Amino acid sequence: MTLDWGRDRHYAETSLDGATQSDNRLYDRWVSALERAQPDSKGAVTRAKDKWNIIIRDRLRNETALRLTIGERAQSVPIRVVDGLPEPFFRVIEQFADFAWAILNEATLRDVVRGTEYMGEIRPFVQHRWPKQLGPAAPAEIRRVCETAKAWIALLEDIRAVDKIVGINEDVLGAYFYNVPEVRIYWVAIGIVARLIGVSIESLVVVILAHELGHAYT
Repeated sequence: MTLDWGRDRHYAETSLDGATQSDNRLYDRWVSALERAQPDSKGAVTRAKDKWNIIIRDRLRNETALRLTIGERAQSVPIRVVDGLPEPFFRVIEQFADFAWAILNEATLRDVVRGTEYMGEIRPFVQHRWPKQLGPAAPAEIRRVCETAKAWIALLEDIRAVDKIVGINEDVLGAYFYNVPEVRIYWVAIGIVARLIGVSIESLVVVILAHELGHAYT
């Protein structure tokens, strides 16, 4: 795992900061949690990039009348899906590595609360209609599952992990390195943020590509 970022924010040439063994373990923990919550996240990012790359470039050219040229020479600006994380992003999420599984599945926990509350509400109806098919859980057990999910959500709200991750005020999902030149999009960061804000990976990739290619064209 490399913490890959520019010397002068994200518009300079790339620099590779040495990652420690501890950094690598924390990074692997987040990747494992992401792949369990959202299997094939890297594939989803790659497919979205391949699908929308040309479309977005065409739209930018049509809207701005700009071209990727230097004099008479066309300039190639490839887009690369990369492993690792920008350092500003990593330094925020590293403090929450023990909660990665819960942070990435907070929406599922909220579904548990809604589902068990609903089960409690309709249990009298079910008990009257299906007395022999109620299943093994008693009403008190259903309530305990609901209360447990609520307690876990409260812990997540207390550490404010989502607010801190989503609130990073830098382009940490992708970057345009103009001295290379190249656009890099960070699939792990994209997968994490897509889960946290409740959007598809494809939708988020479209926004990132439009933003970073906008830098390239302007």
